[in-house]
This record gives sequence, structure tokens and C-alpha cells, in this order.
Amino acid sequence: MKIIYSTMAGVILSSVLSAHDLTTETPLQFEVNVAPQRHEKSRLGLMVVGAVSPAIAQIKKDLEFSNQFVIDIKEHCHEPQTTTDITALASTYPLVIFVHEHNDNTIDWHIYETTSALRVAGKKYHKRGTLERGWAHNIADMLWPLLTGQDGFFSTKIAYCREVPGKRGKKYKHIDIADYDGNYAEPFVRTPTINVAPRFNHDKENPLLFFSESTNENIRLKVANMNRRCKTASDFDGVNMLPAFSEDGSKVVYCASHGDGHCQLYYYDKDGLVSLTNNEGNNISPTLSDDATKIYFCSDQNGKPQIYCHNRVTGLQTLITNGQEACFSPAYCSKKNMLAYVKMIKGIMQICTYNELTADHMQLTFDKENKDECSWSPCGNYILFCAEKRSKGRIAMINVTSKEQRYITAANTVCSFPTWSPLYAHYPVIS
Repeated sequence: MKIIYSTMAGVILSSVLSAHDLTTETPLQFEVNVAPQRHEKSRLGLMVVGAVSPAIAQIKKDLEFSNQFVIDIKEHCHEPQTTTDITALASTYPLVIFVHEHNDNTIDWHIYETTSALRVAGKKYHKRGTLERGWAHNIADMLWPLLTGQDGFFSTKIAYCREVPGKRGKKYKHIDIADYDGNYAEPFVRTPTINVAPRFNHDKENPLLFFSESTNENIRLKVANMNRRCKTASDFDGVNMLPAFSEDGSKVVYCASHGDGHCQLYYYDKDGLVSLTNNEGNNISPTLSDDATKIYFCSDQNGKPQIYCHNRVTGLQTLITNGQEACFSPAYCSKKNMLAYVKMIKGIMQICTYNELTADHMQLTFDKENKDECSWSPCGNYILFCAEKRSKGRIAMINVTSKEQRYITAANTVCSFPTWSPLYAHYPVIS
């Protein structure tokens, strides 16, 4: 068997107004003090110059997703000319956002603080691509840091496996790709085989999805672009799975067994491929720090699955969990300097976090569903996971601060292996 380093992958395994003038932005240290936790929602006005288009409606939906805001859309408004045009709205809205979609493929947006009529920020957005909701996600990502002080996450994709019935009672696993909230899901990999463990690369200009496909000979690692064109990435004997990428995409770690019964971790960069582990256990689910100097992974090398950290600078391998309960599926978040993983607690697999700076562990979930396969949003505020109950599995997400959970796949499905993409400047179109 062989490994192919695809050029398609780059490397596989890349914001004081005068009395009448509202045209000058005033540099302003501005923040709406809202955190994603239970409180009264802030009401904002979305003032639309003209009619409400699907893109404008999607902006409202994006900004309301976290339950921090209630957005009122007012259409057929006009651009504000005087301070009175803004201050007249103060009794209803502390902030208003004027949006004007032009015929020249641009959308203007401006945020105003209504009491003082200060323009907080504004920009002309040039439409990227042909997908209207993609324009909306891009604009929401521009507005979100100004409204909350947090990074946006709307221009992302998620992928997951979905079980489908096959012939003669067989069951296959397809891979679906959806928007960040689970909407607009569409089949991506639909072969009559079992496809598992999707992972996005980190090249924001050339999105790729890696996944593993079961064959009669092995479990091979494949890669597909957004046109669904596939190539084999790793085809060694045995298992080839779960690539994890550095922030710049130039370094990757993945799992391979080479047919000897034990799954080891392999590291690849410009200098070639090297083995990181060599033990009598299974070493899986690698996740990397941005610069790939730290690699967290799950291993049962000492009997019970635990989370370890391999330091590429020192060469040392450190046990992160306590060794008493089984732990799986580590996922690293550089925004939080934090690791998420699942741990067996009183017979239920729960999501826990590990603070890399303080070495503190914290249990995040407490309900009676088993959790598996964590994946962080790029902003670090959400974790995707699989929630399993009886024979069903649903993809769900949890707000790390508020602990609010929501399902994003249907109750009658069997879904697994969720993964979250990077934040895209040009929203990917699947064709």
C-alpha cells in the first residue's frame, strides 16, 4: 500500500458628529456588555434601505442565533441625514444597524448608537461569490465583534456522518455538510460504503474535507474538494484516519496502523513523514496547537483510554487525564487555550474541558446522553458533539459560557463524527 501527498491538499497530511453631518465616523471605544448567558435580550433595529432581501433576513437570523439579541427589521427606510434621524429611535433601540443593498454587488452597513447619534462603525461589503446567505454570514461576522466583543463564527461549515439504509439490510454512512447552525444540510459523500471521521483542512481559500472510507482491504483516508472530486490521501494497510492540521496547514498528524494491529500517530511537514508514537496501544484522535508544537491525543497504551500530550520541542509525552475513567476525543481550541474531551462519569460519557494554562479540568455537561467526538467553533464559544441515546445519535452543540445546548440534526437520525471548519472569507459553495 502507499501514501499520496496530494497537491490538491497543498500539504496533506494552509471601525463628534456635527449637528447635521452623519458622514464621518468617530473613533469610539464601544462595547455592548452582553455575554452569552441567561439575561434579558438586547433589542436592536435592523433598518433596511429598500426591501428585505434573503441576505438581510439571514443577517437577522445570524445575529439572533446566540439568544443575546432580538432583531427588529424595518424596511424601506432611508439613509440617516441628521442626528434627529438617529436619536428618534433611542426610545426603542440602543443601537441600530442601517443596511443598504446596492445594484453594484455591494452592501453598505453602519452601526449607530442612538442616544448620541454616534456612528460606531460602517463598511461597504463587496459580495463574494453567488450565495446570498454567504454574503449575510460574512456581514454578520463583521458585525459580531462590534456588538459583542467576540469573534464571529457564521461563515463556517460543519460536516458529520449520517447513517442511511442500503440494500439487503446493509447500512451505510454518508457524510453531510451544513451551515454552522445545521441548516442547508446536503449530502457530500454518498458512496455505498461506510465513510467516517470527516475533518476540514485549514486552507481558507481552498476548502477540503478529509474522511475515511472502509474498503475490503483497509480503512483508507480520502480527500475531496467542494466540487466533490475525491482522491486517496493515505492507503496503507489497516487504518488511515483522523488528520489534524496546524493553523497554517503546513503540518499534519494522522493515525495509521500499517496493518500491525496498533494505531500510531504520524507527523508530516516539509521534511517528510515521521512516527510520533511507538507503543503497544492504539493512539487516535490527534489535535494540534496552532503551531503544532503540542499534539493532544487519545491512547490506551496503559490499558484504559486516556488523553496525552506530546511536546514536539522536548519530545516528552505527558498524561493529561487522571487515568481512572476512560477519556476520548480530545479537541484543542487556541482561542481558549483549552482542550475539550469526553470522559466516562457515573456511566455516562460527558464533555469536560482542560485549561492548558492552569491545568484545571471542568465538567461541562451533566445530562444522561452519552457524548462523543468534540469539535470547537473557530471563535471558541461553541462545541459540536454527538449526543447518543439508545440507538440514535444526533449532532448537538453547547455554548461553553451559557451551557445552553441545541440539537442541529433530527431526532430520527443516526449521526456521528461532527467537525467544524475554519472561518471562511469566501463562503464555500458545494457543487
